[in-house]
Amino acid sequence: MHSTRHLLNTATTARAFQRTKIPPRNPSDTWSSAFSACLSFFDQKSRDNFISTVNKGIINPPVLGQADGGFASILALHHDLNSPLFRHSNTFDVEEFMDGVGIALENYEEVLTNLESRDFTKMDEGGAQNIVDESSSEAKGDGILEGVVDNVKEKVMDAKEVAAAMAAEGMGIVAKKVDWRSVAEKSPESLEGQLLCMLSDQCFNTLQSDKRRILLRGNKRMNYIKESGEVQNVALLSARAVEMSPVDDDIKKGEISDGDEDPMTDVSFSDDIDKKYPVIAEMEVLYSVAQTFSATPMLNINSEDSDGGSDQTISSVWVGVFEGWIRDDGSNALQWKLVNNRPALEFPGLGLHHTQ
Repeated sequence: MHSTRHLLNTATTARAFQRTKIPPRNPSDTWSSAFSACLSFFDQKSRDNFISTVNKGIINPPVLGQADGGFASILALHHDLNSPLFRHSNTFDVEEFMDGVGIALENYEEVLTNLESRDFTKMDEGGAQNIVDESSSEAKGDGILEGVVDNVKEKVMDAKEVAAAMAAEGMGIVAKKVDWRSVAEKSPESLEGQLLCMLSDQCFNTLQSDKRRILLRGNKRMNYIKESGEVQNVALLSARAVEMSPVDDDIKKGEISDGDEDPMTDVSFSDDIDKKYPVIAEMEVLYSVAQTFSATPMLNINSEDSDGGSDQTISSVWVGVFEGWIRDDGSNALQWKLVNNRPALEFPGLGLHHTQ
């Protein structure tokens, strides 16, 4: 039962997560599960199980109660955790999952934030120099500054020029393209390689193309201080398990089209009626992460130069969505992959804040 502790490791999985296989949950699903939980409370065993799960911290009512779904989210989680697909799994244990998920998320945040700080706090060297050259030529044309030098640190520009240069650089960073995958495939031990092993292919591609965040705050670059991050306040939001039949995979691959099936076949006489198919689980986890950054002037081309910088701690709240095969004939090992990492929008009272 210890396999659930190995979260986001570097082992090879029997099945690759190319995309999120379980459809996103909608409000009607939550209310349906909540209603089923209410009905189950007529049974004393179900009530005792709910209290035990709360006491162990697996269900956290004070946190879940702040979500848009409110108390329904608490009841829905109780109902879904008691799915027969979870209870009859030989590889899944929710307590072990919760024991390991905080450390896994901390490793993930450390790797990703180092990459974000390296790649998304400054433009490429050529792009940054173009901004300096454009600002210099504008200054000379307007006669505002004389003797503008090549180094930004030695220039004195008025407020309008500073704002224009910062805006141009910010836009350049937003449009900046990175190719983490090539590096990851060539060097598995690199930051890019470590990140690739933690994520599904879709999540990895999303993070390198649609940046999770760009570390610019006002007129400062936020350069991450390595190993300063700490994941806190981990709470389980939802747990779902789905049995994936070959038909499900074939439909996703487009291998079955309308009219291919035999209309006279009665599936109740099929040998597959009692067959156990692979089961995939999806776990949504709310967490906050506090990270310390060195704030340096935006117009300092060498963002690694900490002169004049000040340390700031930024706390942000995210939801990590994990998927793993909890029953798969191809492998008895359970490895989780992060398939989505999104802001905690269902918690309107939580968000990004700074501390000095």
